[in-house]
Amino acid sequence: VRAGVHQAIGTADLRKLAESRRSAAIIVDDMSRPTPAYAVVPIILEELDAAGIRPRNTRIVIAQGTHRPITKAEQRRKLGREVVDRVEVINHNAFTRKTKAYRHPDGGPDIVINRAVGDADLKISLSGVVSHGGAGFGGGAKALLPGVASYATIQYNHRTFAWEDYGTLYPAEI
Repeated sequence: VRAGVHQAIGTADLRKLAESRRSAAIIVDDMSRPTPAYAVVPIILEELDAAGIRPRNTRIVIAQGTHRPITKAEQRRKLGREVVDRVEVINHNAFTRKTKAYRHPDGGPDIVINRAVGDADLKISLSGVVSHGGAGFGGGAKALLPGVASYATIQYNHRTFAWEDYGTLYPAEI
């Protein structure tokens, strides 16, 4: 795991990315996904700390989309007791007003996400990639949408595109 964090593919390594930043949000999938965050998050936190981003300036946001919040015991199982005791963990709430909107430059729909993620200088997504009947896969970019998106953004995404038709990976045209 440590070697993987130090050998980034297609980007600078995490410590280098974090050097000029003051805060970070680590997006982690919820208990419905088997990602072993407890093995990876401590290494991410070490790298952030070495770059100058302290645990008090880091938030872990559970990307649950519209799933239920995870309990403190589940947070400890997912992230490890030491991480939960050291870093603020936030269960995303798709209905919260604590959001940040990103305006579409061509008049398209706004993308509205959790403010803890939107306000962070560095955004890190940690998720497993698993098969998904509607979208083709879960994880990856789904940590952001639907993971930490507002309910309106999630609904727009699900109503506009044929995600729920099994076997449809992406719309032919947008």
